[in-house]
Amino acid sequence: MTEKQLQPKKFRNKSITKAKLLFLYITGAGIVSFLWAISCVFTGLSYWFAALPYSLLIIYGIGVFIWKNWRMIWVFIQNVERGRLLQVLNNSTGFEYSHKMKVIEWVYPRKNIIRKERWQELGLKPIKTKEEIKEFKKKYVSCPQQLLDGVQKLILVRTLIYAHENIQVLDDELRGIMELSDENIDAFDFLAEVGKCTPKK
Repeated sequence: MTEKQLQPKKFRNKSITKAKLLFLYITGAGIVSFLWAISCVFTGLSYWFAALPYSLLIIYGIGVFIWKNWRMIWVFIQNVERGRLLQVLNNSTGFEYSHKMKVIEWVYPRKNIIRKERWQELGLKPIKTKEEIKEFKKKYVSCPQQLLDGVQKLILVRTLIYAHENIQVLDDELRGIMELSDENIDAFDFLAEVGKCTPKK
């Protein structure tokens, strides 16, 4: 190896960070707006153009927000409760996006969808009413199995309790599946339950 190859590599700073770029843009926009406002005194042009650089910055910020959160915004447009639940899942869990969407569908199923647990229950019945037959023919949705084991289940339960108390009361079927009676909800202690899942040394 040559002497040049043996020398430690130097880390180079990246071109311009976003913070520096934003600072330069705001500074430049301020100067341009100020000069434009001064020129309007002599030229009679509109003062509104002085606000154009900041308007572009606001539009850019809104565009970035929509681009990063378009999935959640779309869910909010379709159903507010589903959107709020997705927001909670985004903020308090590390679930994959596909899992989050399945959880939302499972917690708040659409009219043409039933939970897999209910579908299985209907399948075991020897005699079905017309309503049950109609219900059994619907598509079913299930909660990802990965979220029903260990600490993941505790995170899901905590989220469901929050949704029950702050978004929309959970229906009796879901509460029965997850054993979320009023007594169990009141007694639920996330940290204590996590401690039970953690193997003792």
